[in-house]
Amino acid sequence: MDLINGSVETARLLPNRCPISRDLVAAIPQDILTCFDAGWSESAAAADPTREAEWLGRLDWLEMLKNSGLVRLELRCGAEKLVTLIPHQGRFEMPDAIRPVQGLEAKPFLYARPVSDDMALNEPDAPVTAILHCSDLRQTVLSGQVLDLHGADGVTAIICGQLSALGFLQPTGTAAHISPTWEFHDRLLLSQIKKQDKINGFGASYRFGSDFEVAQSPLPAIDAIKLSEPSETGRLFSDVLQNRRSRRHVGMQPVTLERLANLLARAWREVQTADGFAGRLRPFPSGGAVHELELTILARTVDGLEPGAYRYCSRSNSLIPTEVKRQTIDRLCDQVGAAPGTSGEAVGCVLVISSQFPRLARVYEKIALKLTLMNSGAALQTLQLAATELGLNSWIIGAGMDFDVDGLLPETDEFQIAGVALGEAS
Repeated sequence: MDLINGSVETARLLPNRCPISRDLVAAIPQDILTCFDAGWSESAAAADPTREAEWLGRLDWLEMLKNSGLVRLELRCGAEKLVTLIPHQGRFEMPDAIRPVQGLEAKPFLYARPVSDDMALNEPDAPVTAILHCSDLRQTVLSGQVLDLHGADGVTAIICGQLSALGFLQPTGTAAHISPTWEFHDRLLLSQIKKQDKINGFGASYRFGSDFEVAQSPLPAIDAIKLSEPSETGRLFSDVLQNRRSRRHVGMQPVTLERLANLLARAWREVQTADGFAGRLRPFPSGGAVHELELTILARTVDGLEPGAYRYCSRSNSLIPTEVKRQTIDRLCDQVGAAPGTSGEAVGCVLVISSQFPRLARVYEKIALKLTLMNSGAALQTLQLAATELGLNSWIIGAGMDFDVDGLLPETDEFQIAGVALGEAS
């Protein structure tokens, strides 16, 4: 279909995109895959009437692949490629171009980034990523000035009208309906987690492979420190809930290894069930029982434990030493102790929660970040309730600590998501 006078639409299969039913992709004939992967033009196929049946067959495949979010669209003017549109999900329909009476301007959260020699546009509520190939078009859209379409050439007017219909531009003087306190990444996360894609699935989609199998964590090496079994305190759960507080000060005595072991066993240890469940179960929830969250203990002054950083193995209830410099641990603990709202005393023990994000994203893709944030919230609450039961002071670290240090997290794709400071009550 011609979107601009003399233009053509070209379809290319998108990498790493697959609907919930992988049988669809497996059923596509190889000649069709080759055709689309090379970039297929409707106009070129329609120009040969002797191949009408082949053309109509490819049109059927194009419609099905478009409805599955598996193709990208290229807007051209003659031989010149102007814009490439990459749908974010299935059932993408190209809207009609908007022709406003007044000019157009960029939407408040429009985001531009370089892609090779081109420029990619994103907007949190736009259904596609738009890649601008034409330098004049990039200059027009990103100039920061009002776009007067009456004085623009026909192709530019149609393209800008199309970008407006897709949600990248808006009519001049549009009343703001979003608070300026929002950041682009906040709007992007909010817009993506609200959308449900009927083509690519609700919740778990397994787009990156077969049904997820939760891998067991390897047992710790011989130098792991086996922790003691937890002891009961006799406190009622209702009493623990009522007395939970964020107490941002620590006493003179350091946390003992025994109390730390009690806390970890209560709040993070994997639970064995009698029903033979093969997944991982902990005292806090996780989508699909993936349990992508891991815990690292920064022990500066823990009675009974050598200063250092330790990874908690929830499967064996033990601590595994990790290579983090002592001065790094001291610096991080000093930052936490000097943060606003604290008593300024040195913190001797900090728990760092991190997310092995690919484990979760492999199953839940678009909502994975939302889920890991929800899971970390549940884990933080569990840690604080366990600390309250044991009579420890604790608080969730909202600011005042830089976790981005070498050696703190063992994997490239693992990132710090939260922290808890721990100390004896004064």
